[in-house]
Amino acid sequence: MLNPSVVMKPIMDSVRAVVFAGGTLSPRTDIETRLLSGVAAERKTFFSCGHVVPEQNVLGTVVARGPSGVEFDFRFHSRNNNSLIDELGWAIANMCSVISNGVIVFFPSYAYLNQVRERWKSSGLIEKISSKKQLLVEHPGIDQESVLAKHAQAAAEFGALLLSVVGGKLSEGINFSDDLGRAVIMVGLPYPNPSDVETREILSYIDADVGSEVAREYLEDICMKAVNQSVGRCIRHRKDFASIIFLDRRYTGERVRSKLASWIRDVVQIREFGECMHRNGEFFRKMKSDC
Repeated sequence: MLNPSVVMKPIMDSVRAVVFAGGTLSPRTDIETRLLSGVAAERKTFFSCGHVVPEQNVLGTVVARGPSGVEFDFRFHSRNNNSLIDELGWAIANMCSVISNGVIVFFPSYAYLNQVRERWKSSGLIEKISSKKQLLVEHPGIDQESVLAKHAQAAAEFGALLLSVVGGKLSEGINFSDDLGRAVIMVGLPYPNPSDVETREILSYIDADVGSEVAREYLEDICMKAVNQSVGRCIRHRKDFASIIFLDRRYTGERVRSKLASWIRDVVQIREFGECMHRNGEFFRKMKSDC
């Protein structure tokens, strides 16, 4: 719907209050400028609560370059570079040597996941990665129960690495608590497909209605909500702990990091690859010893 406020305003006019509650309502540009655009400012109050998990149980890291110094630039026009894909493979292989149990890697699309996987097969990196943890790969027709059972068994034994997709079957509503998800690695930023007709029409409407800057905010917010939803798969209760790693130079920008959920935004740090490895090693040794 191009203008959902036409549906929402009559509801707001007929009641004293409406409460929107959810774990991924932020960023909220779409709520403020689209859904509630017809509601007076004094009637709108926004607040958020802290996560039940203490800060010391979450290690947040932004890494802009891989182990050999190749820049992680996964923008659409840059991400087909084989050197970049190889650098990603080496980074994940190295990280799997210091991160225990289960690791989930989220890609921006099935197409890119498949492209990366095929490159790793041809370069031999797939064997290197598979020597660290058992490799499982999501695809559109995947049997969720079957792959989760395999992931759980591998995570408890040899270690498991699950390659998944933002917005796919395993990024929403799936619980990767405890050893199922000791780390989430986010590859790039999952912006909506620019050729999608619905996305184009919504952006065109927002641009004409309230301006291009709000349209840009809307696009960024859709992307970052998907990021927040995906990384939250691994933190499910107050005693849980996990490392969350963002691989893309764009995460070094304050504008992008400001749209992360507060519980990860408050702890995330920009680190070189070597420091990321060191900090993850320390983190997991400490957390395992405290358990």
